[in-house]
Amino acid sequence: MLEHNRIVDTLKKVNPDWDVEKLFQEARKINIAQMQHIIYNGFLSAFLSRGTITTYKLRSLNTGYSTSYDKKRDATIANGFGIAYRMGHTLIPTYMDLYSDLSTRKSGPEMGPFDVVDTFNNPHLTFLNQRTGCPALLKWMTSQTSPATDSISGSSLGPTLSCILGREFQNLKEGDSYWYERPEPQGFAKEQLNEIRKTSLSAVLCANLGLTQIQIDAFKLPASTNFAVPCTVVPSIDFTKWKSTLPSKPGIRQSSLPEIMRQLAKMDRKTKK
Repeated sequence: MLEHNRIVDTLKKVNPDWDVEKLFQEARKINIAQMQHIIYNGFLSAFLSRGTITTYKLRSLNTGYSTSYDKKRDATIANGFGIAYRMGHTLIPTYMDLYSDLSTRKSGPEMGPFDVVDTFNNPHLTFLNQRTGCPALLKWMTSQTSPATDSISGSSLGPTLSCILGREFQNLKEGDSYWYERPEPQGFAKEQLNEIRKTSLSAVLCANLGLTQIQIDAFKLPASTNFAVPCTVVPSIDFTKWKSTLPSKPGIRQSSLPEIMRQLAKMDRKTKK
């Protein structure tokens, strides 16, 4: 919500003649594109191996438009994915530290620990999975060439979960006719798409939370290879690429609506005479 409103405010400065609906729809489109780019080029890399990302073609392009759209691909959420994606809850930390805008620790209140055993190993969840038609884990495992449960090198997941998640995110990407890397009108102009590719979770956090510095990859903990940098050097989108060169259409601007109504009423009176 913060990012959406920030984009609206910025676009309004770039295109002061745009009406409320135009600002909302374009900001929404940009915000969704940013989310897609961040998920596929940041979030997935945090727990999937490079091999899995390559196998399922989950990385976005560096330049140009994507031609991977397949209208026959099913982009709905599979039952298996709905269960497998529960792995995300296991990533919730027991403790969460709070930091000031100077990235100094303020406190470390204890959060409620996530009990994996109580949450997943109970008859209620098993029954729910059966009622929704979710196949047994063994069926998924036997469909893999390597059904081991040990984590893949460079990943926090094993082959089975990596396969389920990899397939689903590939379907969501290649089955989306409005995928952000497609040409206009579904996607963006080339210069706009190049700006979208600059975005990152670090940039979004810097722009909305008043931070002064952040690690290069916000999905990973700070380290010698992921050190903090000033927010001023984090690449960000240049919204002047969205400056409209077309004249505003009559009747589009909200401020002109009263005048239009007056003109219509005047025409109606003449017709009655």
